[in-house]
Amino acid sequence: MDLSELVKNIATPGIFIASKQDDLIPFSQIENLFNRYKGEKEMFFIEESHNEARNMGVIRKVFKTFKKQLLLLEQS
Repeated sequence: MDLSELVKNIATPGIFIASKQDDLIPFSQIENLFNRYKGEKEMFFIEESHNEARNMGVIRKVFKTFKKQLLLLEQS
């Protein structure tokens, strides 16, 4: 399935988490989706491969992003 055409029409906020060490999803694919994504977006880079435990720093950044979006939604 080619997601690159689909993401051009998504306007909701998105979070992309990518690793150059990912052995399942190529980094270039995530980068392509991120660049085509229409909505507000953030990308976080991790060192781990696809199924390894995540670094707490990245988890905190993801939660901070969710919190920011929820506060914006609450204000509207």
